[in-house]
Amino acid sequence: MKTELRLWIRRGLLALAATAVAALLAWPVRSFFLRGQTDFVQLYAGAQLSGSGRLYDPAANYEWHRRLFGVSLPAVLHTRPPFYSVLLRPLAWLPYRIAWWLFVALNVTAAVWVFLRVFRPRSPTAAMGLLHPAVWLAILWGQDVWIAVALCSAAVLLIEQGHDFEAGAVLSLCAIKAHLFLLVPLALLMQKKWRVLAGGAAGGAALIVLNFIGGGWRWPAEYLRVLSSPVIHRDKGGMPNLEGVAVYFGCAEWAVAVSAAVVVLAVAWISRRRGSVSASLAAALVGSFLTSYHAYPHDAVTLLLGFALIRPDSLRGAQAAAWYLLASPLPLLLVLLGPPFHVALPLAAMLALAEPRAGGAGQNGWLSVRRIAERMAIPHRFLPQVMRDLATAGLVQAQDWSSNLVPFVDTLIALKPYMGVRVLAGVLLLGAQFLFAWNILQTTIRRQPKPALATDPVSA
Repeated sequence: MKTELRLWIRRGLLALAATAVAALLAWPVRSFFLRGQTDFVQLYAGAQLSGSGRLYDPAANYEWHRRLFGVSLPAVLHTRPPFYSVLLRPLAWLPYRIAWWLFVALNVTAAVWVFLRVFRPRSPTAAMGLLHPAVWLAILWGQDVWIAVALCSAAVLLIEQGHDFEAGAVLSLCAIKAHLFLLVPLALLMQKKWRVLAGGAAGGAALIVLNFIGGGWRWPAEYLRVLSSPVIHRDKGGMPNLEGVAVYFGCAEWAVAVSAAVVVLAVAWISRRRGSVSASLAAALVGSFLTSYHAYPHDAVTLLLGFALIRPDSLRGAQAAAWYLLASPLPLLLVLLGPPFHVALPLAAMLALAEPRAGGAGQNGWLSVRRIAERMAIPHRFLPQVMRDLATAGLVQAQDWSSNLVPFVDTLIALKPYMGVRVLAGVLLLGAQFLFAWNILQTTIRRQPKPALATDPVSA
């Protein structure tokens, strides 16, 4: 009886916390949400312009904005493949407000279905998801990421039931937000899921036909033009992925390409080594988010799906810590604070993609701090003191900066990049301290004694 009572108390507290998170996120955008002035505008305009030959014409899109709200929304252009506008044509037959609330209901239904069929059986994804800002922002901002996540989830369930070809056909519909599923075909290829790929190819062929129906013969060039337009990428330096971090810190394009290549190789390596399709797809979702050219806080719902697919109850050690950190609300809450804190999410994602090493106790972490120290000829017993000194120095200097006590604070040419680099270095330092503490835990507290031999090897 007491156990059941505690369970209901926990559920009640979780419901209250989830309600508080939803209310805090909804209040600032309540007026926009209630009248439907969200990113759904581009989908409704696309449904109206489907087949007209002006699907990607900014003037035609802005004309629909003025019809609906009396103003133009510069960044809200139709940026989806033409086939999506064909599928959404039934919404164009309805008045905007009715179409908007029907769209909201569809996304809420998709979210509830994913929670019940995918998140809930893979504890504790459902509980963490209710507190995750992306879960609510995806609906409040008029996004359709929940529809894409539901399609991907349905495909995973079909694969588990042995319906590979059908799963591939369903996966092809995730092209409505293709940049968030870009590495999924790579994971399936490394897993040798040929029937899933065949189903995806068949579905893709049908979608290409619909593309020409919705966008006309010139849709590839027009679509590429709108995707390359800087207008649609609002606050590009604030995106919580590799592209956003690189833009904010002014990194060269080759650095972004190298970072993306490393992520792609990591996804391929994980997919090749693991026998589980779900685990490979989880890595692909994380890698796709990192390498996408257009990702914002609401898109982090795909990371929650990756956390569910990796099966959290099977994780151990530092790998579990990284995945739990990625699926927790903390990185996205830092993203919502704005740059340079948006680096928290891509850093957590890259830690989750790191593969553990095989070995005995204490050698399972991604980074063996002791091993690295030995290679650098640094006695590992000095590392804790060095890290404490660095942390103390950082706190002292941060206090000086905040108190305006540094004499050259007003004359430093690259003040903003310098402070950004310092923040990034501080985050990396915290990560290094965490990994160091974990390695100490693995090598000391959990060290297992070697079993004694049954017979003396010399006498034997």
